Amino acid sequence: QGFFLAISMLLAPAVWAAASQPSLEALAADPYWLKLLRTEARQPRQTLDETLTAFASADSRGDNTHALCQFPARAYWLRQQRPDLAEHWPDAQCTQYESWLHDLKPERVTLVYASDFAGNPSSLFGHTLLRIDSKNQHNDLLAYAINFSADSGGVGGLAYAIQGMTGRFPGSFSLLPYYDKVREYNDLESRDLWQYELNFTPAETEQMARVYWDW
Repeated sequence: QGFFLAISMLLAPAVWAAASQPSLEALAADPYWLKLLRTEARQPRQTLDETLTAFASADSRGDNTHALCQFPARAYWLRQQRPDLAEHWPDAQCTQYESWLHDLKPERVTLVYASDFAGNPSSLFGHTLLRIDSKNQHNDLLAYAINFSADSGGVGGLAYAIQGMTGRFPGSFSLLPYYDKVREYNDLESRDLWQYELNFTPAETEQMARVYWDW
C-alpha cells in the first residue's frame, strides 16, 4: 500500500492544456503542484513564490546548480501553466540532468509485480516497481526501474520483521538497472514476475522521469 501511495506522485498526469493562464493562487492550490511538493508542504504558495524567484535568478554557483537544473519537473509544469513567467528564466546549463535524461530515453512505463517471498519479511506481500522502457529498446533487461523500498537503517532480527511488516520504516525511491532486480527476484529467489505496460504517452513518461529527478 505504501508503494502505491508514493508512486501516485510519479504517475500523476503530465500534460496540461489551460484555456487561460491561472493566477499564482490557483497554481499554489493546484493538486499537481501539491504532488510535486510531495503533498507535505504546509505553505504551497510560499514555496511557489520561492521557486519562481529561484527559477528567474541569474545567479548560479556554476553549471548544474541552478534551480532549473534541480527541479525540472516543476519547471516543465510551470512553463506550461505560465509561459509569460518562463520567458524571464535564464538559459541554465543543466548538463548532468540532460545527459541523464538522454541516457534514460524514457518512452514507455511498465508496472512489474514480483510475487511474494516468504524468505524475507518485507517481501511477504510481494513487491512492485516501475520499469522505464526507452526508445528503440530491444531487450527489457537493459531498461532501468524505479524502485520504492523501505530504509531499515541497519535494524535486524525480530524488530526488522515487525517494523517491516507494519510499515514503520521510511521509504525512498531509487533508479537501478532492471536486470539487477530480475536477477534478485527471479534467479536468486525464484519469484514470478508479472508485467503490465501502462497507457502512458512518451510525454507523460518523460515527465515522470523529471519528477524522479526532482526528488
